[in-house]
Amino acid sequence: MNMNKYVKSLIKKYKNPSIIGEKSIEEVIDYLKQKFIIKDITQNISDIEMKICRFNIMHSLDGENISSEDIKFHAYRVEDSTASKEYYQEMDDEEKIYVYIDEATGYIESNCSGLFTELALYKGISQYDYDNNTDKLIEYLTHCKDWEEGSRREEIQ
Repeated sequence: MNMNKYVKSLIKKYKNPSIIGEKSIEEVIDYLKQKFIIKDITQNISDIEMKICRFNIMHSLDGENISSEDIKFHAYRVEDSTASKEYYQEMDDEEKIYVYIDEATGYIESNCSGLFTELALYKGISQYDYDNNTDKLIEYLTHCKDWEEGSRREEIQ
């Protein structure tokens, strides 16, 4: 992998053995259910939203080799509560937080960047990605950087 300065700086600062250990998507969903009040809204997703999500999954790092028929997609709405309060502060007034997860690929998406980063970090990274400095590792290290910068922002305010 030909690494630019930015990637090298991410690896130097954030890559360490403690990040190894990718959790299953079921563990990520359990984490989401335990930490927040969520509602499964998969049945309420419109056809166009479903097509967009399938497209996003198939064109993500997680979905490189999946067909549309193999996607096992779930959509959740995170309810506004004490547990989700800090994330709702990121949102516009009446906007709800959504999380989209595909069981087949491990793909995660959210309209709330802070929650997305938290879930991506919770999911972790595989030994293979760690050892081979894959694009997934670089994406994960970028989440580490985003999380650190978000934490600093909160401390400053």
